[in-house]
Amino acid sequence: TNDLERAADEFNKALLIEPGNIVAKDYLRKINSPSSPALTAQPAILPAQTGRRIAPKKPVEFTVQTKRKFAPTQPLPLPPKSAEADTALLNQINNLKQDIILLQDKLVKAKKDLDQKDKDTETFKMESLKRRNMALEDMNKKDELIAVKDASIINLKQQLELMANNLTAKGTGIQSLNSTLQQKQQELNEANNQYQEKIKAVGDSFMTKVENLSNESQGWQNKYNLAVQEKNEITKKIKENIQAFKSAYESQIEDLKLKNKTILDLISANEAEQKKVISALDEAKKLNKSITEKDAQEISRINDLLQKTQEELTLKETRVKELEYSLTDSRKESTDTASRSKEAEKTLSTKEKELQALNTQLAAAKDKLSNLIESNKAQEKRSNALLLEKDRELSSINSQLNIQKHEYSSQVNDYANNIQKLKDELTLLGDSRNKLNDENKLLKMDSSTLKALVNQLEQNKKNQENESNKKLSRFQAESDQILNQSGKQNNQVIADLKTSHLKELEKLMSEKDQEIIGLTAELKKAGSQKDAEAKDLTAKHEASLNKLKSEKDQEIAALNKQIQAQSMQQVKELEKLKNKNDLTISKLIEQHSKEVISRQSDVTELRNNIEVLQKKSDKDILNLKDKNRSIAEELQQKENKLKDSRNTLLSAESLNKSLTEALEGIKNKQNETQNTTEKKLSSTQDRLNDTEKTIIKSNLEIERLNTEIKSAKNNADRKIEEKDRVIASIRQESEGHVNAIKKLNTEYTAKLSELNKELTEKNSKLTEYETQLNRWRTDLTKKEGIVQELQQANQDLISRQDETALEAAKWITDLENAKEKIEKTLNQEIKDYKMKLELSNKGIVVTVLSDILFDSGSAKIKPESSNIFDRIADVLK
Repeated sequence: TNDLERAADEFNKALLIEPGNIVAKDYLRKINSPSSPALTAQPAILPAQTGRRIAPKKPVEFTVQTKRKFAPTQPLPLPPKSAEADTALLNQINNLKQDIILLQDKLVKAKKDLDQKDKDTETFKMESLKRRNMALEDMNKKDELIAVKDASIINLKQQLELMANNLTAKGTGIQSLNSTLQQKQQELNEANNQYQEKIKAVGDSFMTKVENLSNESQGWQNKYNLAVQEKNEITKKIKENIQAFKSAYESQIEDLKLKNKTILDLISANEAEQKKVISALDEAKKLNKSITEKDAQEISRINDLLQKTQEELTLKETRVKELEYSLTDSRKESTDTASRSKEAEKTLSTKEKELQALNTQLAAAKDKLSNLIESNKAQEKRSNALLLEKDRELSSINSQLNIQKHEYSSQVNDYANNIQKLKDELTLLGDSRNKLNDENKLLKMDSSTLKALVNQLEQNKKNQENESNKKLSRFQAESDQILNQSGKQNNQVIADLKTSHLKELEKLMSEKDQEIIGLTAELKKAGSQKDAEAKDLTAKHEASLNKLKSEKDQEIAALNKQIQAQSMQQVKELEKLKNKNDLTISKLIEQHSKEVISRQSDVTELRNNIEVLQKKSDKDILNLKDKNRSIAEELQQKENKLKDSRNTLLSAESLNKSLTEALEGIKNKQNETQNTTEKKLSSTQDRLNDTEKTIIKSNLEIERLNTEIKSAKNNADRKIEEKDRVIASIRQESEGHVNAIKKLNTEYTAKLSELNKELTEKNSKLTEYETQLNRWRTDLTKKEGIVQELQQANQDLISRQDETALEAAKWITDLENAKEKIEKTLNQEIKDYKMKLELSNKGIVVTVLSDILFDSGSAKIKPESSNIFDRIADVLK
């Protein structure tokens, strides 16, 4: 018994292999022979799927008939067909990924192109609006320049009137005015040149932008056609991939069905083995009853064997349960794969429908883009026409301004000539004054010469007064003529501007009405098409439409907020423009009020000068009266007054000096010639009487001059009031222009709002495309996860297949070698049919007849039969 136990242990150690589940069909073909029973392969069970680990089986001790089960630890891989299908699937999925990435790149490029197109249109619109605003501002500036010119002309006239009253003080002022006029003319010429250059630059840039936009639109259309072709090719590839995917899934499902059949066959075989073991146990129990007390030790050993067999049975039962679990898992996997295939078919069908919808949406977007391009071209033509009209108007205004410049320059030259004549006359008067001073000196010496000089002085004063009155009348007539001419020209210019603005407004209104009619027609068409599409879509996909509606409602709310914000910004800009216009008007009013104040100050200066002259004349009269009283008192008073008024009366100083010198000579000669002085005093009294008469006449002439000055002031006030009326009328006209500009701004804002609506529609479509792309991306990620899982499973199966193949090959070779050695050693016994050797999936089965091992009625092994076991043990060692 000890020898048998030792041989059994060695045999078990030699045949000890870790337990597993199945053996591949290809490797079992080598084992299956005509003598050995046919074996079938069991399906591989992944540990990731079952989540359970099979406990290692204990080694079976050698019995009369050894029954060992070969079960490698690693599961079998899928058949080679499934691996090829997996590789094909992986290649198809990679191709699909590449196609989808290309599609995404193309859609991103198309989106960028659309965004740039929208930006270009927006910039073009903003530039056109800026140009129009610039043109209007230039018109306003020109109106302001005309008003400034009128004001400057009025100022010049006032300055010339003041110069007529004060010729000596205004000579330098006229020269400065000439220089300022020349500077203003140069500035006007420079401004006109700059404006013309700006208009040319803007026109050139506008034409270049138009050409660039047309080229970009053609390039975009070509890109769109290429994208459509590529999309059609991709749809064909997707359909082919879908068919291949379906065929691969069907082949996998068939393979899983075959595996399920093999698992069921194995379960039935295990159940049959369990039944055999139970029958053997029953027989062993019956034998235990017949055994005597002498054989108690053997019975205990047999009981141990029975316990071991029971443990093996429990292990087999656990294996059966595990196989049942694996069956359920495989069934679940098959159902999951079927559901996945159905879901994949559904997703593919939905993607096909979405692609069709995208095609329709892309066609609609193409039509809208063509319409937008046409509308942009029409707007460009209109803006070009408006610019040409405005250029013509500006040229006409420039010509009028040039005519006015020439007229004003001629008038200024005439004024300059008149001023030079007056200066010459002043120089002549100065010379005559010097002569009169000399004559006054001589008058002191001779009374007869004094009378003649007085007469000459009176005649010269009268002549000067007459000439000054004539010049004032001429100057007033010329200024009135100039004012009338300038008022008529300004009225004509204003009337022409009014008519041109009204014509432009009428044209713009008619064009906008036509555009509104066209837009309404397009909206109706688009609405009818969208209604038909919406009906079709609602009939097919109600659930998807509800989701899209909710998303679109949110987008519309966001867009409404954006539109409200933009409208608020536009309102703020309009308010800013209003404030600017109000500021310009207030500035003009302030300038006019300043001019009026300056005029009033000039009038007050004139009045003060007249009062000063009157005071001076009164002082002169008093001085003359004092001279009549006493020559000494006159001399003292003159000396005191000369100190105070040397700057104003140079002629009086010369007279006083001559008189003082004469009086000093007379004082020295008084003692010597008293008789001569008395005669001279009498003669001087006569002369003084004559001077008093001349003073009375001069006072009368001064009063007449005062009345004339008052009448001139009244005329000036009337002219100022008339100019104020003209300025008020010009203000009203400017307010009308401002209102017209506001109307244009409102119309442009309406157009901008329509364009913003179109942009929002495009953005909503782009968001829809992005959502669809995101859905595709999520589907791709899911499929990529599935593919990665399949790849990992395939790699695990391939690695396990290689390991199991190597282990099975080693095990098979070991078994064959052991079988050959045993056959060689026990050739006689096999030939005598005393024993048999068989290979099975459990190992080498050695069957020995009980008659050879035991004698009849005894339980001891024969010594002959023990030699057989010794030989087997030697081979196994």
